[in-house]
Amino acid sequence: MGPRRDTRRGIGVAGPRCHLVVTGLGDAQMRERVRQAFGRVLLREDEMAQAMSWIGADDGLGDWFGS
Repeated sequence: MGPRRDTRRGIGVAGPRCHLVVTGLGDAQMRERVRQAFGRVLLREDEMAQAMSWIGADDGLGDWFGS
């Protein structure tokens, strides 16, 4: 069985991905500000290339959430 595909857009979705949904009220300017804010915090292409090396890295929350 090959990778799943989003047939609506023809985009392969077999790998890791994130889908963000933001709801609320606001004008077009506010929506653009929210979009830009999310754009600033998402991984850049050069960061994504190294993302797999982060798996298992200590986040410092083990004492709170358990190991």
